[in-house]
Amino acid sequence: MTEAISYQNTLPSRATRNIPMRSRGSGRGHCLADLPVLARTITVEVESGLEFGTGLVILAQPDLVDLHEQAFTIQFIDPSGRKRNHTIDFLATFADGRKVAVVVKNTAEARKQRFQDNFARITAAIPRHLADEVILVTDRSFSSTQLRNASKLHHFRMFPDPEADEVLTAALRGLSKPTTILEIGLITGLAGRAYRAAFRLIFAGIAHTTETGVISPRSNLFAGGVV
Repeated sequence: MTEAISYQNTLPSRATRNIPMRSRGSGRGHCLADLPVLARTITVEVESGLEFGTGLVILAQPDLVDLHEQAFTIQFIDPSGRKRNHTIDFLATFADGRKVAVVVKNTAEARKQRFQDNFARITAAIPRHLADEVILVTDRSFSSTQLRNASKLHHFRMFPDPEADEVLTAALRGLSKPTTILEIGLITGLAGRAYRAAFRLIFAGIAHTTETGVISPRSNLFAGGVV
């Protein structure tokens, strides 16, 4: 039986600074994340549509264990010699222990020399015990297809269906050839539940699809592999 995640049991945001309310060029929002390191669902706050999309794409990574928004603030010296503070947009932690600091900026701003100079100094100022790597994410860092798949996955994760996941996993083991999600839904009697379960299994590395576009009911599904 499908059951939506209860908002009553959701943890508040762990952001280290208050995200401003809607202003020119930005807008406050949030998404819910079910992270392996936590026993409960947590609120992840964002201050722009690009941050929201970036968060969804990061959450779709199969080896992600934690995603902390506005995780820490560092001080750096800008090209003019002034001390400045910068708060990292996301800190993503992966199963192998690797920590990646993520700076989110739209392409137009990221191309400006002033930002590039500051980003180099921000990267140099972050100690290794806080992050192993610093990456810049712009609106060109991921495709609309990646975002649509990540968005669908996020929605389907909000409505866990362990029974459908188990039935689909068992059905995949018994298949001798690639089969569409639609066909598997008919074979198992899961119907539309098979599509939602397929998303969860693909991004968990339990199932695999060769689909290069948006995953649909007509996408072929295989046992094993990662997306």
